[in-house]
Amino acid sequence: MKVPGLNIDYSNDTFYYSFAFYSKNEEHLNKVVESFAEYYDNDIFHYSHINFKTNDKYYYTGYILKFDRYKETFFELENQMQEAGIIDVQFDYRIMTHNDFIIFESNPYTKFLSKKHYIAVFFNDDDLIDTNITDYYGVKQYLIDKNIPQDTINKFDNADTFPEKNKILDKYYKDNNITEGKLYFAASDNHYIRTMWDR
Repeated sequence: MKVPGLNIDYSNDTFYYSFAFYSKNEEHLNKVVESFAEYYDNDIFHYSHINFKTNDKYYYTGYILKFDRYKETFFELENQMQEAGIIDVQFDYRIMTHNDFIIFESNPYTKFLSKKHYIAVFFNDDDLIDTNITDYYGVKQYLIDKNIPQDTINKFDNADTFPEKNKILDKYYKDNNITEGKLYFAASDNHYIRTMWDR
């Protein structure tokens, strides 16, 4: 296993997109989701065809798309929704690769996508020595226990994506000639994990 997020191959990798569409209007939600399915029919990796409902009366459903190219934005989809006069359906998404896990999130605080599955990855030099299922605060405590400077931890906290967080840690390790017990951090998407297990 390589360090997640440090060497993403945007030209040759396969990218998985976990989507959640949501609205308080179930009819509009279904209309958008059906149009989305038709538009991206050849790229659908998983689609459950089931709507769920939150306690605050939002309906939502999920997709996973698979692309052999990187797409960070979906302006064409947003434009189609606006042209159809549908303004009460929104979507959040995450981008993942098989080796780098989540590399981008349109909304890190979404309540409609699956829960994140956090992974702490430990290396000696470039050799993987251990992986632990953890949480965000477990990783932060490890950094504190290893006497990582507070300014580096602050940069780690403030980085928007997991690849950016790992680049900050990697720079600290290299600048300080640290080769053993290097911790990196990643997260996957439970919807994506379940889909992979089922295949």
